Amino acid sequence: MHVLKDELTAKELIASLNDAIAANHIPAEIALVEKRLRDLNRMMSSIGVLKRDGVVFIDFLPGVGTRIIVNGEEKITIPGDDFFRALLRIWIGKKPVDGRLRDAMLGGGGGFRLF
Repeated sequence: MHVLKDELTAKELIASLNDAIAANHIPAEIALVEKRLRDLNRMMSSIGVLKRDGVVFIDFLPGVGTRIIVNGEEKITIPGDDFFRALLRIWIGKKPVDGRLRDAMLGGGGGFRLF
C-alpha cells in the first residue's frame, strides 16, 4: 500500500483496518484472530504518521506468517495462515475497501488499473 495523501496517521490506518475486518467477518471469525489483530494494531500505533509515498508492504510467507514491512523496515511477522486470509478479505472479501480493485485482482474487468 502506497500512501497517497500528505500524511496518514496510525490512528486512521488502524481504524480503517479494523472497520474493514469487521465488515468482512462475523464476530466468531474475528475472535479467532483477535489477539494477533491487536498485535498488528499495536505495531501500527508505534508508526505514528506515514508521509506521502510511504509504503506498507504486506507479505505472506507460507509456514511463517504475515510479514509487515513499513518503508523498507520489517516491523512484525504474525503467524497463521488464517490471519493472512482474514487480512486478504479486506481487499477481496464480500465488502472490500474498493470493489474495482477486488475485481481487478481477481481478473475481472471494471476498468481499474493496478499499474
